[in-house]
Amino acid sequence: MKDINKIFEENLETMVKLILQKNYSGCANIGGDLVRTAWLADFADGIFVAEVLERAFYELNSVIERYEINEKEISELGENMIEQINQLSLSFRTPDKSKLYDTLRSIRVMATCLQLKAYRNLKERPLYQRRRDVQGRIY
Repeated sequence: MKDINKIFEENLETMVKLILQKNYSGCANIGGDLVRTAWLADFADGIFVAEVLERAFYELNSVIERYEINEKEISELGENMIEQINQLSLSFRTPDKSKLYDTLRSIRVMATCLQLKAYRNLKERPLYQRRRDVQGRIY
């Protein structure tokens, strides 16, 4: 049987590959799988880490799909995410969990900052723009 830390390491490596492909939806799915795996193994830190990753990547994917974000910004975000995922993988092995939580905070902050920037300043893609029905209601 695999060690739970090894499972997390392998999945974090897969997340890095998916980020390089700009597949944030896949990263969110892996985060969800890791939540269940950690829960089954009664791995509290793992549950917390996976929950943060799942939600951050789910929201990133939604924002990137919905808003017109330039490729340079998405690439920079990807590079920063990869750096943080690599730090996360290393911080699992240390007994001092402060680096782990700092890394999770950085991931969450990056996702939130992009969300707020998109909501305030960026144009929605045409598919997502709100429409009005014949009675003027938004749907």
